[in-house]
Amino acid sequence: MTKRRAEIQGVWSEIGKLSGIPPLNLDSVVWVLGGLLINSSFNMNKAVSGVRALGVYNEKVLELLHLLGGRCIDK
Repeated sequence: MTKRRAEIQGVWSEIGKLSGIPPLNLDSVVWVLGGLLINSSFNMNKAVSGVRALGVYNEKVLELLHLLGGRCIDK
């Protein structure tokens, strides 16, 4: 990741521009959902329970959780 830091920052900045959401806000979502996945040992039911406990459960958050989870698990 450190080798491609500038590239990653550029992509994150572009995503922020296209979505109209500041990159820091996007980053916060990824960290929170990623933390829930890690803390649940990638057990999706436990991660979803964590999202519900935070009071942020909706279909879009669930979709993001599944996307992140699918990207983090070796297949």
